[in-house]
Amino acid sequence: LAQNRNLRQEIDDLRGERGVFQEVHKKLERELRDQKKRMANVIEQSNAAYEHRDKAQLETVAIEQADRKEQDFFEHQMLEAGKMLDDELQLSAANRPVDVSSEILSRDGPRLNTERPIQHVIHPNAIREQAQEIEAQIQHFERAFHDIEVASGIFDTDELVQKFLVNDEYNF
Repeated sequence: LAQNRNLRQEIDDLRGERGVFQEVHKKLERELRDQKKRMANVIEQSNAAYEHRDKAQLETVAIEQADRKEQDFFEHQMLEAGKMLDDELQLSAANRPVDVSSEILSRDGPRLNTERPIQHVIHPNAIREQAQEIEAQIQHFERAFHDIEVASGIFDTDELVQKFLVNDEYNF
């Protein structure tokens, strides 16, 4: 009988330990499940960030391609305008200036506007020089705007202008 009592006591002690171990095990399983959920959320957020980055890179490439096409189109139009001016010069007298003030540059290229009266006469070389100056100014402004974008961290033109106006209004 004493031996049964000792065995029963040992069995009860082991059952108590098993209960404690089961509680610890359940707690660890809960923590593991919560950790897995947090990891899944972080992975999901990083995937969304990667997708957003990839989309932005694709948009950047598309914008760069469009810019290159536009630049090529502009250069092509300028070459054609230069050729037209050279042809006009060859047809006219050697030093006789050509009227280009009535010529309008459009998306389709130069076209003659015959409805407007002639305002002034410009020499073709002066037109080329003026076009080069304008292109240099455009490049200067683009570089300056890029520097502003980098410094401010704002890459949207409208947002940058709006912020400038707000700050200007605040300062003055």
